[in-house]
Amino acid sequence: MSEWRTVRIGDLGRVITGKTPPSAQPELFIGGIPFITPSDMSDDARHIQTERYLSTAWDVKERLILPSRSICVVCIASIGKVCMTLKPSHTNQQINSIVVDPSAFDAHFVYYSMRQKTDELRTRAAGTATPIINKSVFSDLEINCPSLETQARIAGILGAYDDLIEVNQRRIAVLEEMARGLFEEWFVRFRFPGHESVPLVDTPNGPLPEGWNCKTLGQMGAVITGKTPSKANPAFYGADVPFVKIPDMHQSMFIWQTADSLSSQGASSQMSKTVPAGSLCVSCIATVGLVSITTKPSQTNQQINTLVPHDPHWREYLYFALESLKAHLQNLGSNGATMTNVNKQKFSSVQIAIPTDELMSHYHDFAGPLLDLIAKLTLANQHLAASRDLLLPRLMTGQLSVAAAEKELEIA
Repeated sequence: MSEWRTVRIGDLGRVITGKTPPSAQPELFIGGIPFITPSDMSDDARHIQTERYLSTAWDVKERLILPSRSICVVCIASIGKVCMTLKPSHTNQQINSIVVDPSAFDAHFVYYSMRQKTDELRTRAAGTATPIINKSVFSDLEINCPSLETQARIAGILGAYDDLIEVNQRRIAVLEEMARGLFEEWFVRFRFPGHESVPLVDTPNGPLPEGWNCKTLGQMGAVITGKTPSKANPAFYGADVPFVKIPDMHQSMFIWQTADSLSSQGASSQMSKTVPAGSLCVSCIATVGLVSITTKPSQTNQQINTLVPHDPHWREYLYFALESLKAHLQNLGSNGATMTNVNKQKFSSVQIAIPTDELMSHYHDFAGPLLDLIAKLTLANQHLAASRDLLLPRLMTGQLSVAAAEKELEIA
């Protein structure tokens, strides 16, 4: 660590606090410049996709645009999320960003250093109604930096893991779009093989191809509403059975790991709430309409209704059918109450179109292998992220030499 030195964040380059254009000027939200907000960011992704984009007119007016390789750090509310810009971008006011001076510092090294600062940021922000790290406090935070060459080598090691993760994410997106695209072609637009000779028949739920029918979700499988075991008994919690909550369902079709787990004792205390692998979890309270698939026997909390298909070959069809119900479920759960809630009875009564057994089987034959590969790639990414996160603190403290880490990467 003799070559390492302490550097203020404010001395790494420029610190820019973002700003949201006024809602009274909707034309500013039409354009091609990514507008990054905390909700776009995850706790793990280096690069992200934004939901909204801004006009170049906003940049001309405010001059807050961030160049590529800027480090964005959430400093209000959900403090500590970090990402790096891929292209010129804007952020809202909840984010402080570092535009790194490339002559002295490696932007990727700074990104990984900030990944290490989450706990410190949250501690400094504690004690206020809305946690906040203002620009001056943020700028005074410090990171340890070696020589520029060593920074680049460390960033290269950690970045190699993220590169592999991003390749897998792109593969997952392509596979998912293939499965979804065929679902929409066959089951939404009714352009399935041989559709030319199949007439549409009027039904109470709209026109359907002859031979199709409508069934409730409750007819397609067992519906199980989750429950949280008593937290007064710490023996109920452990690492044996995944305990799925809504945050575990974001941005992933398959659930391989959960923030919380139950012990065998905790799961046994409510055995009727256990769902097998291949079950479809649907968020039904507050954040309604997320859909994820279990990969092992699991339980969920009470915000989730889980559909356990009567036939495992229905998994792919039911996943995309449930995904397409998001707006309907949100409307169904909006009953004037403060929090949207689709209870078990409402959920079980929702009707969906069911194609012929032959067509369902054909879709399973096509989409089943795609979803199986998505599951494998998702698990591979979690292993890669775990390996990266083990290396990160050891490299940043000098506990592991760069040369040794480079050898580990070659083996991996």
